[in-house]
Amino acid sequence: MSRDILRHHADSLNRSTQLSFRHTELFAPRFDFPRLVHVDAALVRQAALRKIIRHKYYLRFTNRILLT
Repeated sequence: MSRDILRHHADSLNRSTQLSFRHTELFAPRFDFPRLVHVDAALVRQAALRKIIRHKYYLRFTNRILLT
């Protein structure tokens, strides 16, 4: 199950990175692409990791409630 969750987050991460790149391309043609996209991707990755960690703790917490 957790592998599916990770895969889902990886997919959404890739999608949002692509979207942010497209957004950068459309609205900031004069700026330095790689840096902008890199920062964007890093922020998105951080958010996704935070979400995964939160989800893991949430699962662990609910499992503890269910077990007791």
